[in-house]
Amino acid sequence: MTTESFSQDLAALIKAVPTLHLKPGELDGGAPAIFAGNEPVFRCRSTELGHRYAALAVIAFEQLAMDAEKPVTAPSKAEPAVTPVCSAAAQADLA
Repeated sequence: MTTESFSQDLAALIKAVPTLHLKPGELDGGAPAIFAGNEPVFRCRSTELGHRYAALAVIAFEQLAMDAEKPVTAPSKAEPAVTPVCSAAAQADLA
């Protein structure tokens, strides 16, 4: 999958849902879930780890929503391209 096709697929999915602004909560019985408004859209495991994953997903969707609101433009020649850099320790962990 190319970056362009991924971006197009992602844009189509973003338009297909009513909101990307989600919030963590609990279903009846206390199971952690992620809600879009009052509607549960994801159920998570009923553990502390499940609550953490719910919080992580909400933060990721919020970032996605913010990025989706930004206009996509090609970098100008005056703006240098940004190259992600990670530490040698992180690279060693990925190897």
